[in-house]
Amino acid sequence: MILNLLFGLALLPESLPPERRSNNARLSQLNPFFVLFTLLARPTLRGPLTAIFLAFFAFSCFQTNFAVFVGDRFGFGPVDVAQFFVGLAVVGIVTQGLVVRKLSDRFSDPPIFLSGLACMMIALLATGFAHDRIALWVWLPVLGFGSSLAQAPLSSLFSKLVGAHEQGLASGGLQGMVSLAAVAGPIWAGFVYGDLGQAAPYWTGAAITAAAIAVLALTVPRSAWR
Repeated sequence: MILNLLFGLALLPESLPPERRSNNARLSQLNPFFVLFTLLARPTLRGPLTAIFLAFFAFSCFQTNFAVFVGDRFGFGPVDVAQFFVGLAVVGIVTQGLVVRKLSDRFSDPPIFLSGLACMMIALLATGFAHDRIALWVWLPVLGFGSSLAQAPLSSLFSKLVGAHEQGLASGGLQGMVSLAAVAGPIWAGFVYGDLGQAAPYWTGAAITAAAIAVLALTVPRSAWR
């Protein structure tokens, strides 16, 4: 980490033009919670940030619980789990490399994001009630497609919701929400898996994703849909 920092400071040029740089940087801005609270205080960002947290919360439930789920329900081992995750990675590469590019030429960011969340919601629910390998191979690619579709427009969407001199602030807040979701999601998944049953992380994940869809649809400014 330290070597990466030194490498960046020494060899990577600043990409932000001087006219778009902030001249009033404060030490408090180094605090990630300060950045999050600052962004959440803005009505135009509060809803989208909440939706992003919910979406990544649901997906992290799947990521951390899947090996336990298929091990208990189907007796799958590490090789079986690895095959599914490799499949997800291939779907993600194809989606972000080919599909998203074509969709971005025709649609704005919010519809793409919402379409990805809808795929995630359906796939999470179906995965929780899958009872054989074939069903998993049907629905996990849909989940991977939806997740990749939802992730692709995030940076573009947030860049349109803040000023030109706040791009770094928005990016930091976005990554902060994703990181918080990655911490909270596994805790929830473990809790409901043990108390409510094997399918619980998936059907609750589907419900949480549905909430993310509602929040995003209701709160993203109309200007971002153009």
